[in-house]
Amino acid sequence: MTFKKALSKRALVDFGKLGKLIKLGCIPLPDKPDSGSYALDNEPNGINKLDYLEDLKQYRKEVAELKRDGPKLYGLILKYLSDESFDSIQKEAGWSMVEADGDPETLWQLVETKHKVHSASEVEAVVKLAARTQLASCRQGAYESIVTFKQRYNNAL
Repeated sequence: MTFKKALSKRALVDFGKLGKLIKLGCIPLPDKPDSGSYALDNEPNGINKLDYLEDLKQYRKEVAELKRDGPKLYGLILKYLSDESFDSIQKEAGWSMVEADGDPETLWQLVETKHKVHSASEVEAVVKLAARTQLASCRQGAYESIVTFKQRYNNAL
């Protein structure tokens, strides 16, 4: 789907790691450092402890960045939804909670379930638009006989 590809590219450019939500369907959280892998008890100089604390600091910074940019990605998704899509998503059961939280992950899951991004949409206006564009693009080729064109045209209907 071109909408998903275009939105994915825009989200990756604007939000980096958080933008992977569009492709993956979930926000990829960074791995929390495990204190057991740093051998904190066996090191008398405390260098391992400093490494652990530095990695933990980096982890917290990345999580805070994801939380900070979440509402921005939420707004970006809403910005590029059509009016018909937005209206149909507002009718979903969990919309009030999604709107209150400003959660981009839940919003994107609603968009995917409502539109079934990998298949046909449930929104009537979107289905009609897809049918109109497919029918409008059906033209007889330069070296195509009228019989094969008519067969292809009837298959498009």
